[in-house]
Amino acid sequence: DSPLNTTPWNADTLYDPLATSLRMSDYGYRNKNQQKLRISQNSLDEYIQTLTCATETLDPDYRRIGVRSADGEWLQLNNHVLQIENEYYSIARPKPAKRPGQRPLAGLRQGGIEYLEIRILDVDPFHPVGVAPETLAWIETFLWWCLTAKSPLLEETERFMKEANLRLVAYEGRNTHLPLQSPSGQKSLGA
Repeated sequence: DSPLNTTPWNADTLYDPLATSLRMSDYGYRNKNQQKLRISQNSLDEYIQTLTCATETLDPDYRRIGVRSADGEWLQLNNHVLQIENEYYSIARPKPAKRPGQRPLAGLRQGGIEYLEIRILDVDPFHPVGVAPETLAWIETFLWWCLTAKSPLLEETERFMKEANLRLVAYEGRNTHLPLQSPSGQKSLGA
C-alpha cells in the first residue's frame, strides 16, 4: 500500500504533485530496515559507536539471503543491518579527511570531522540551474547558526518524531497544511 497519490505524467511516468523527495522516502535510499537503526547524532563518539553497531549486527532477512550463492558468487558483502557504514542514509553525515584505504568511521575516530555532508537537499525544479545563489547563501547561514546555537540532546521520542516528519514531508511536502509533530504539539508545515 503506497502513501503516494500518483498521477500520470505521461504513458511511462507517474508523479505525486505533493511529493518533494522520493529519494528521502522509503522508495529512495532510506529503506524500512534503516528505520530500526538508532544512530545517534548527539556526539561524534555516539555516532561512531551506534553506526559501528549497525555494521556489526546480524540482520535475519539478510542472513536468509546468504553472503554467497551455492556456486560461490557473491550475493552481498555480509549479512549485517548495514554492510558498510556508507549505506547509512541520513539528512547529514559527518565526513573525515580522505585517506587511501581507510574506512569512514576509522577516519572519524582518528582525525575527527573534516566536513558535514548535507544529503537532504534536492535540486529546485523551478530554478533553471537547480539552485539559486540566495538559497545557497541562506543554507550556509542556517548551517552556521546550527553549529553555534545551543542545542539539547535529541531524545529517542524526538528522533522518532523527526523521522516520521521527514517521511511525511518526502511524500507530501508541498502541502502547506501538512500536520507535523513537535515536542510542543502538532504544527503545520506552513507555520
